[in-house]
Amino acid sequence: MRVLIVGAGPAGLALALALSRQGLGFRQVDRAAAPAAYSRALGIQARTLETLAPLGVAAPIAAVALRPLGVVFGLGPAAPTIRLSHRAHPGFPSMLLLPQTETERLLAEALAATGAPPPERGVALVALDATTGTATLRHPDGREEVAQFDHVIGCDGAHSSVRKAAGIGFEGAAYEEQCVLADGLIEGLEPAHLHIMPGRDSGSFYFPLPGGRWRGVSMRPPGGAPPAEGDLATLQHPGLRFVAADWWSAFRISHRIATRFRQGRVLLAGDAAHIHSPAGGQGMNLGIQDACALARALPGGEAALEAWAAERRRIAALVVGRTDRLTALVLGRRPAMRALRAVALRLLPHLPPARQRLERALAGMDYPAVAVADQGR
Repeated sequence: MRVLIVGAGPAGLALALALSRQGLGFRQVDRAAAPAAYSRALGIQARTLETLAPLGVAAPIAAVALRPLGVVFGLGPAAPTIRLSHRAHPGFPSMLLLPQTETERLLAEALAATGAPPPERGVALVALDATTGTATLRHPDGREEVAQFDHVIGCDGAHSSVRKAAGIGFEGAAYEEQCVLADGLIEGLEPAHLHIMPGRDSGSFYFPLPGGRWRGVSMRPPGGAPPAEGDLATLQHPGLRFVAADWWSAFRISHRIATRFRQGRVLLAGDAAHIHSPAGGQGMNLGIQDACALARALPGGEAALEAWAAERRRIAALVVGRTDRLTALVLGRRPAMRALRAVALRLLPHLPPARQRLERALAGMDYPAVAVADQGR
């Protein structure tokens, strides 16, 4: 079986590792010359740790990641707070926080330990026939190679070349809000807690990072001028001070899902198949789970692949829809939505069933476990 994995982010690396541990051959390419230097994804759910445990990666992640203590809705001692019990899963913390670059490093190290070849960097997919599995690859020196594969798997992100070449639609829309993201030193936040700060015209999220640093994500109201490079204005709040930023990025977010996860010899996983807002920290988790489930399905033939595609799309639709509703609640500017949000935030810490439901969602425990193949190495 000849398999081409396009993309060497978290989903692509997890897929490569799972295939290698099963003794299955593959080839992996990525158009980027080197791994990304900065991280967008942070949260690692209990469901993802459960999925990665047979691959030998869960323990190394847990050893270096930060374990959040709770979620604070605002600032100061009077802010509504939900303490995380970390009991949503019987064997793993509900959620850990680790920059995506570190998660990728640990996956790559585990992959190298299997003896599998590393991803071929600087190699771009420039043409693809989804029916025959014929791919044209452009190497860094400009040479083009044509090769045929039994399966071509797109793990190449939201602008997936694989998805586009296969003619698969990407349904959904962009949010009107603009996002600003920055990592650095912040004063005024409760240590080791996630902070969600809805505002009248925007919303902000603050995530603690290992080593005492923080990530801030702010949704700017629509219609304004694009933020200036390095602008931290929307991440500053009374009682909070962004002391210094070592990474800053402005971008737009969307909620989209591929119309199908399989077309001929093409399969999609991760951001190539589904994207949504950062609320809830679901994106990377869902992608890793897609990949590990796909590694189990690949040797099973047509029926197994069809079942995989249907199940993963069903779960992705559930997560994308729920995340969209959460984003609307946090960002809602209409008076009725602001009133609903204020009531919900006041009541949530005092309703044990609601707190448990929130923690289960953060842990990824409200959708099915990922069936992972027995690991042969």
